[in-house]
Amino acid sequence: MRTRFHVSRLTCGLTAAAVALTLVGCGAASNAESQSDVIRLGETSGISGPAGGYGKALSEGQQAIFRAVNDAGGVIGKKIELTLLDDGLDVARAVQNVRKLVTDKNIAIVGGSGSGSIDAIVPVLDKAGVPLLFPAKSSPSFVNTT
Repeated sequence: MRTRFHVSRLTCGLTAAAVALTLVGCGAASNAESQSDVIRLGETSGISGPAGGYGKALSEGQQAIFRAVNDAGGVIGKKIELTLLDDGLDVARAVQNVRKLVTDKNIAIVGGSGSGSIDAIVPVLDKAGVPLLFPAKSSPSFVNTT
């Protein structure tokens, strides 16, 4: 019989593997390896403002997964370090936050919420060559239909 602890460890292991494969696929893990013993990720999200409850819940869930991955040994032996900046679902603040996160040498931007904010930060990230992983948005503009 599987216990809750066993399932949690299994889930943590699978999550760690998924994060590692995602970062390696983006080329981020090799960049992190040459720079430090941590994998620096950034997030801008609406954790305050009109949809603050939703953005806060997404960010807290993501942070819980990263803590679990770190507790299980990290990704390729490196701990994940997340810098979270609140944009309040304000598009201009989201762009400002992402520019700061890119300048601060985060290897990827993770999460984020709000269709307008996500649409606005993608060109900044494309120009900087920084991947965006796991955004939460509902508008179809993010999907390439051609």
